[in-house]
Amino acid sequence: MDWGTARGHQKLLDHPHLAVLDAPRSYDSETLVAQVRALRAMTRLTVLVPPGTNPQALLDAGAVNVLGRDRSPVELIARIAADRRWCASASGMPVGCGRGAAESIPSGRSEDAHQLSQRVLLDLLSRQRGPFCCHDVRTLLGPPGRPMSLQALRGRILRVLPRLERRGLSLETNSGWGREVYEIRPAG
Repeated sequence: MDWGTARGHQKLLDHPHLAVLDAPRSYDSETLVAQVRALRAMTRLTVLVPPGTNPQALLDAGAVNVLGRDRSPVELIARIAADRRWCASASGMPVGCGRGAAESIPSGRSEDAHQLSQRVLLDLLSRQRGPFCCHDVRTLLGPPGRPMSLQALRGRILRVLPRLERRGLSLETNSGWGREVYEIRPAG
């Protein structure tokens, strides 16, 4: 699955138990940490990393587990299966049951990439609990390694606000110092 596409993001939202991010060698540690921090808003992550990668920053960013890619396939499979069972038990849902499928907006057969991207943003905003930073959303919606501009994000948010309100939710925005912090609240 391509992590940088709306279709890939929708799959993560529909199946939130655990995703495995196989980090390419080309990711510098700062980019990888930003990606993990952003993706944790959609799902829980186990990250596979090249040998010699320091796992602490990834764990601090929200990864459930960080595994060296140099481990044996049998060990990787066992560790990922254990992570998946733990995540399912922590959520109280059986393995394989995603909360997102029931909550997401039904997709149309002819849904284009722009509509899907808007749906991903709406689903993402609808599921947030507590304040979250624009940097995480911009990282998710922009191409890998290049966050979406704040101006573009503001435009997309304006387009999804009416749909958010139909769900009985409102978006509170606090701006300052080159970033925005959002919080979803019940409308009214």
